Amino acid sequence: MTSRTLVGRVVALAGTVALISSLLATSVAAAPSASARAAGHTRDRGTVVPAVAAARARGVERPTIKRPLRALPGLAERAVTPNLPTQHHARIIGPLPVVATEFPGISQAPDGLALEPPDPWIAVSPSHVVQSTNGLVRISTRAGTVLQSVPTWALFGLDPSELDSDPRILWDKAKSRWIGVLLSYQSDFSFNYLNVAVSDTSDPTGAWRIFSYEYTDDLGAPTLPDYPGIASSTDKVVLTANEFNGPDFVGGSVLVMKWSDILAGVFPNPSLWTFADPGVYTPRPALVESSSADVHLVSVDAAGTDYQYAKLTGSAPTSIVWHGLGGIMTGYCEATAPRQPGIPATITDAVDGRPTDAAWFSNTLAVVSTCSSGGDDYTRVSTLNTTTNPPSLIRDDLIGAGLGTDTFMGGIGFTGAGSLMATYTRSSASLNPSAWAAVYYAGSWKELEVTEGPTGYLGTRWGDYTAVAQDPSGSGAVWSAAAVPDASGGWATSVQRLVFDLTSPLVTAAPTQALISGTTLASYTVPVKVSWTTSDPGSGVVRTNLNLDRFGSGYTPAGSATGTSTTRSHYWKDSTNTSNFAHQYAAQAVDAYGNASAFVPGTKLTPVVYQTSGTTFSGSWGTSTSSSYSGGSSRYSSSAGASASFKTSGRSFAFVTTKASSRGKVKVYLDGVLKTTLTLTLSTTKYRTLAYVVTFTSSATHTIKLVVSSGRVDVDAFVVLK
Repeated sequence: MTSRTLVGRVVALAGTVALISSLLATSVAAAPSASARAAGHTRDRGTVVPAVAAARARGVERPTIKRPLRALPGLAERAVTPNLPTQHHARIIGPLPVVATEFPGISQAPDGLALEPPDPWIAVSPSHVVQSTNGLVRISTRAGTVLQSVPTWALFGLDPSELDSDPRILWDKAKSRWIGVLLSYQSDFSFNYLNVAVSDTSDPTGAWRIFSYEYTDDLGAPTLPDYPGIASSTDKVVLTANEFNGPDFVGGSVLVMKWSDILAGVFPNPSLWTFADPGVYTPRPALVESSSADVHLVSVDAAGTDYQYAKLTGSAPTSIVWHGLGGIMTGYCEATAPRQPGIPATITDAVDGRPTDAAWFSNTLAVVSTCSSGGDDYTRVSTLNTTTNPPSLIRDDLIGAGLGTDTFMGGIGFTGAGSLMATYTRSSASLNPSAWAAVYYAGSWKELEVTEGPTGYLGTRWGDYTAVAQDPSGSGAVWSAAAVPDASGGWATSVQRLVFDLTSPLVTAAPTQALISGTTLASYTVPVKVSWTTSDPGSGVVRTNLNLDRFGSGYTPAGSATGTSTTRSHYWKDSTNTSNFAHQYAAQAVDAYGNASAFVPGTKLTPVVYQTSGTTFSGSWGTSTSSSYSGGSSRYSSSAGASASFKTSGRSFAFVTTKASSRGKVKVYLDGVLKTTLTLTLSTTKYRTLAYVVTFTSSATHTIKLVVSSGRVDVDAFVVLK
């Protein structure tokens, strides 16, 4: 084994407004030496600040990515054996996934990405969505507002001489960090790296720390770490790769970093970094989607006939043992070229049978691949119980319509509640490649067409993977970045929040009513704020339906609101009116899946306006008459110390007055306690203003006392909800 010195390089890129035109700072510093992979070389690239960019630093253009061969030598299409998984067709009836949110993703032509395949990936935090394809990372809000579009080379701080491919970025909710991997290489494959980017904070638009690992074989010759995988557990990060020497497959490898090193800002020397193992093809580390230190892996064996399984435990594992799954689950199954309308009639290099993704949740490992059966491609989902090592088979399913239809290039993931969700592409001789999703429920897969492709795909590569990201803000939701052909035959992606939530939301606090400070008392109505609270951990409440019983006439629909409050105008009565002017609301919560709660009624309240006849005045007060006043008149005083007291029972109280340039200040006491001193001076005269409002959680008797502090003060009326 050869020891190499770790070299750190700090790169600062231009800010988020201007184009990247130059490197602002570059420094090189020695880092601690470490026994790394034989003849290997690692580097700490330092901190990279992502930025909106349209030009390469120093003006170097990025060539089109052309990835090396990815097929395992000798791996041919295999005949379907009798023990292949059970096929599930699209005609199954039952609860389906729902697209709760959808917005455009990254597109090949509009975004200037002359790259193939797209390799769409997605990660989601409570506040951000990070989507990546070959060449570009797009950061947006969860509603789809684009915050930054960053070239992959910029986010990962690559040298201008490097090409790149295969970006994957994860959100680690326990660490509140983003972490991603990117393959970079020279055009002659003389230096090849896996680059790891870790955000400094939960904000993906901020700075990222970059670490790089150079790949060589045991003799020091460069190898290309193709098709990298990444998984993050509570204590470690695992990278995997297929290593090539030119067109020749060398083997699969595994690299393990400690989170403690990453968070401490120390270069994460691998505790395990295996040389390319020729007996391991396409190792996939499963996304860890419930809290665990373990990372589970699957791969294909050297012969290309069976799957293999391994588990990494502890924060610094030093070895890995692969267990063959022959006899436990059906062996490897190759895929065929998917069909599509027009020319070309097939996507010639779209898919093979290797596992494209894996996810683990609460002792269940799910693996997704593409499998041909009876001449049709199916998305294969295999689930394993990992309480034993090797695990035992739970199910082995083929999702697809059959009958001349191809279903391929799947992604897999679990919701926070443990529902298994798959996404994939479907096409046929008469069906353009389209994006689909499915959920496993009650013993079968329930499918939904997500996005219909407008035309056939003119390229030859499709994939090479797609992501299903667990939503940290909803236990019944995942996110996907589906790819379909664009109108010109290139590729385009769209972002979807997919929901499968069979639990109804709750109205956790019934509707309440309150008067609103600063509003105006109209001739017959007064503004009232109606508020409530709801809860739904599954998919989130998207709206609240309201019913209103007004004047005792019974409930009728009163619209809906997306937040937790709305403002309505209520008819009021004066204190001498005995008619029923009561208003009572009932609220119903509706979640993103469409589940609805029962209507929950609030308190019945009546707006009552008390003119000055209900007020006790002390000191010098006059009377002013005008149609601008409530009831046509108002009491006023300019004598400091003059007071007016109003006492009644109710839930919400308001003092109604006039604001104008000629008005002064008044002290407000509630039940004998000074609450505020109001300034009634305003450049523009405003009559019948609710200048002071107080609201209580229950109806009770209270006294409001007003004391003139300076200038003129008007007492126009009092409004009470009672």
